[in-house]
Amino acid sequence: MKIFIDAGCFNGDTILGFLSEDMAYNWEYKQRDDAKDYRIIGFDGHNWEKEWKKVLEKYPDVDIDFREAILFNQVTTVGYTHSNSWRGHRLDGIHGEHSPLVKTKGGNLAESESVDFGAFLSDSFSEEDYIVLKMDIQGSEFPILDQLFETGLIHWINEIYIELHSSKRYDREMYRAMLEEEFSAEDRVLSIG
Repeated sequence: MKIFIDAGCFNGDTILGFLSEDMAYNWEYKQRDDAKDYRIIGFDGHNWEKEWKKVLEKYPDVDIDFREAILFNQVTTVGYTHSNSWRGHRLDGIHGEHSPLVKTKGGNLAESESVDFGAFLSDSFSEEDYIVLKMDIQGSEFPILDQLFETGLIHWINEIYIELHSSKRYDREMYRAMLEEEFSAEDRVLSIG
């Protein structure tokens, strides 16, 4: 099976970019003739129902599933700042003593349930599947990458397109080096923004 997982799918524009040869979209995916044969799953903490419906109407024969949830390394409630005018969300972290919500960029405070990405990946797919992962999730990429490396699930990912965000808690360059080493050893695709 061929799978495209869009972590931080926003309004569906990056899924449109995956399915289209139009490079006007932000992510420059490896071009493929069989993109419409992929099972596509988009995750976003905010419900973009009207925009997602447009994507589904444009590609009615493609297996596309939008899920209103944030990918994380555990199941929990995650707080984030949401703004329609700002491309994306700022993840404020897990609710509770470790990370209070902070309003930023004029957005609205929101919360969403998270999906444990490692459990989702291992419960839904196998190492034999061809998995393309796009991650632009405003800081959640670091705990997810920790999980993928610790469990060995990183080997299941054939292509990864990832935005590594600045973080006081995580060493962005260390993660870049880990990904470059992991993806240089085999015929796999890595794109880091």
